[in-house]
Amino acid sequence: MESAAAATRPVTTGSGALPQAKAAKAATPSFPPSPGLGEGARAGRRGEKVVQKMGRRGAEAQCWSDVVSTGFAINTDPKMEIAKSMPGLLPRRAAHFSRPGPGASQNFWTAAAASELGAPGAIPGSAPRPEGAAGRGKESEALSGGGASPSGEVKETFARARNGKYRFLKIVIENEQLIVGCSKKPHGSWEEDYDAFVLPLLEDKQPCYILYRLDSQNAQGYEWIFIAWSPDHSPVRQKMLYAATRATLKKEFGGGHIKDEVFGTNKEDVSLIGYRRHLVTQSSPAPLTAAEEELRQIKISEVQTEVSVDTKHQTLQGVAFPIAKEALQALEKLKNKQLNYVQLQIDMKNETIILASTLLTEVKDLPKRIPKDSARYHFFLYRHSHEGDYLESVVFIYSMPGYMCSIRERMLYSSCKSPLLEIVERQLWIPVIRKIEIDDGEELTADFLYEEIHPKQHAHKQTFAKPKGPAGKRGIRRLIRGPAETETPTD
Repeated sequence: MESAAAATRPVTTGSGALPQAKAAKAATPSFPPSPGLGEGARAGRRGEKVVQKMGRRGAEAQCWSDVVSTGFAINTDPKMEIAKSMPGLLPRRAAHFSRPGPGASQNFWTAAAASELGAPGAIPGSAPRPEGAAGRGKESEALSGGGASPSGEVKETFARARNGKYRFLKIVIENEQLIVGCSKKPHGSWEEDYDAFVLPLLEDKQPCYILYRLDSQNAQGYEWIFIAWSPDHSPVRQKMLYAATRATLKKEFGGGHIKDEVFGTNKEDVSLIGYRRHLVTQSSPAPLTAAEEELRQIKISEVQTEVSVDTKHQTLQGVAFPIAKEALQALEKLKNKQLNYVQLQIDMKNETIILASTLLTEVKDLPKRIPKDSARYHFFLYRHSHEGDYLESVVFIYSMPGYMCSIRERMLYSSCKSPLLEIVERQLWIPVIRKIEIDDGEELTADFLYEEIHPKQHAHKQTFAKPKGPAGKRGIRRLIRGPAETETPTD
């Protein structure tokens, strides 16, 4: 302790200063340069001079303060040579290696210095790793390289799955590769198989990917649900690895096959009820701020009075009266071709659409079915031949005999027409080929119906014929002199 105190005591001027400095120099050992370090020989000599000037403990403190704060070149700095030649330095500084520093560079250079000295906490590749570090190193490489890569088994399974062979695929990551953890073939509909296939194979502490096939198809094939399962209690490293690999898996499987993507941390999120809740959330409109909601209400309630080309007035979209059960049954029979004519009318008192007639009707009988004093809706199965093909087309006829009806009747029939057609086409799935409006039944002839359904196509459009000029002589041609040819006055 006395020699250490004497070494660190500042040098004073006077008669006792020189003997004291000589004693410190004699007590300080000289350190040979470390071989195999390139510039290590010259660095070692520079290190000896530093130790001789500052003393052992002073050089030691200066060396490690520079290692921690600046991060110098390990193999060429004299202070590093000093640290390598001090066997008692490492035990005292071992605790410093694992202590986090204020910056990333400080931690890196501290670990670099430790690796150069053969201490724990060294940077990867510079010293023997502790047990279990190899697997963590591979995961680190996978994280930095964009995630795990798919194995050959996964690629072959994906090719078979896209053809509809599997209903369920569970993909996990092992040894930096995507592998198939489980696969199941369909037993019933996708809704019946969903909870029985998905929920039992979800682990509480292990992330995974789930690919679940729906029964619907698009232009590329079957549609799939992609589920990214990442439970709350799984290790952070696993969460990061699976998050980094998600894009790779989707690209390998084919993004065009994935209809919906669901992310879940508990089983309620990825259950069938949770998936349906996800669909409702996706289809709902985006939330609005208070100002945006107020502006939207103003636009809805705003009624413009000016009339111009760009004017948009609020109009009634339609009145959807309920359809009587007998009328729906008659339309179903028309769809199944058990009937060829269905006539509907509006019950003004009860405000419902009821069945008026289902008589067997031919084309020649259509004018007789049109009332002359009230409006009606007609659905007619028109059987005819066109270009050698026999066709059966459903035609909708809306008859309104002008001012023979009351204003209320005209307004109600006009307003209920669009909702009725929407129900017939989108709910009953009856394809209506043509929609016709008439005011007199005499218009409904065979030729009129045929031309309405198959209008004539003009193959050659008549072009404008330029008229010929007047005959005979048109007079003497006039010569027009150009600007450059104008005469200049002469003297």
